Amino acid sequence: MSEVSVIPAPPGVEVNFDHPRQQKVLEHYLIFGIGGTIAFIALCQRFYTKLFLSKGLQIDDGT
Repeated sequence: MSEVSVIPAPPGVEVNFDHPRQQKVLEHYLIFGIGGTIAFIALCQRFYTKLFLSKGLQIDDGT
C-alpha cells in the first residue's frame, strides 16, 4: 500500500519510495530553530512582565 501512487508522476520525474529526496532539510531546521527560540524568548518576556512588572496573573490571563 505504501508504494501505490494516486496519480502518475510527471514525465521526467522518477519516484523513489525507498529513499525519497529530502529538500531543504537544513533550512527547515535553521528556520524552526531560530523561530522557536525567538518565540520562547518572547513568551518568557511576557511572563516576566506579567509576574514582576504588573499586578501578577489575573483571571483574564487564562483565556
